[in-house]
Amino acid sequence: MLDSHYSRIYNYEFLEMMKTNNVHVFAILPHTSHWLQPLDVGVFRSFKHGWQKAMKEYMRDTAGGKLEKKDFFIVFNQAWYYGVTTENCQGGFRGNGLFPFNQNTTPACTFAPSATMECPLTAIPMQTSAEPDAVPIVMSVESEEAPVPSIS
Repeated sequence: MLDSHYSRIYNYEFLEMMKTNNVHVFAILPHTSHWLQPLDVGVFRSFKHGWQKAMKEYMRDTAGGKLEKKDFFIVFNQAWYYGVTTENCQGGFRGNGLFPFNQNTTPACTFAPSATMECPLTAIPMQTSAEPDAVPIVMSVESEEAPVPSIS
């Protein structure tokens, strides 16, 4: 399973090698990997939690010292064994509905196109210039709470 980055899905040699070795390649839709990639859903979240837990312990043991290169794998191994488990890997596939297949785990809005804001804009002068050729700066207002500056 791959994200849809061009370097992977348009790499003919890679795809031929996968086919030769009877590996089925699935490419997920762009901008949906945070919903559909099993590692993102199951493993990395747990690994991150394990990393934070191990770093708190490291900071406590070193009186707030900076993580040194020589100690990196002490923290990393604790986080790895906490987050990268068979249960978490299987949970990633189950959590995003890939196996067993469950289309109801991902909201339909995930695959919808981006919505545009169709709001009328009004211009309110903010600053005037003494120079006749200067471009006036105005503020485009979508609502009273959130003005958006622009140059016209």
